[in-house]
Amino acid sequence: MLFEDPVRNVTAATLDRLDKRPISVYLDGATVERRWLDPTLQQRFQGLSASFPGSSIDLEAQSADKSRLVARVSAPDKPAIYYVIDYSTHKADILSDAYPALADIKLGKVSEITYKARDGTDIPAYLTSPPGYSGGGPLAMVVIPHGGPAARDYFEFDWLAQFVASRGYLVLQPQFRGST
Repeated sequence: MLFEDPVRNVTAATLDRLDKRPISVYLDGATVERRWLDPTLQQRFQGLSASFPGSSIDLEAQSADKSRLVARVSAPDKPAIYYVIDYSTHKADILSDAYPALADIKLGKVSEITYKARDGTDIPAYLTSPPGYSGGGPLAMVVIPHGGPAARDYFEFDWLAQFVASRGYLVLQPQFRGST
């Protein structure tokens, strides 16, 4: 047994690209959580999390000696930026921007919410507000359900939800029953 959680299911594992050993697992839930099996990577990503607060950080690649890695840093209201992290020089340099045209554009706020279904069941959802919207009045809403049958949305940057919100709409992405 490499990892077990008493409450949440393991939905995926990440393997080291060089030696193929498991280095992390992902746990299910409204917000997917990553748990590191490799103590060195856990320590490094805790440091990166402090450097990029409120962001999701994913390991994309690392050098054979593990002194450098490529990290994807994003948030629900910030498109991904790829960084080369060099632990020997303690520097992070931008490698690439996933959406360079959005670099200086203010994007909508994304919130995790729940709403009650007709039978009283709490349904989790993501709500994207238009940029600058502070709740000062009603807005039209666009509902964007994910595909399926085995699918879900994630609390991460979603270009379609941000595009629709930039046109002045609230965007609801329900994680309806049957979502993975």
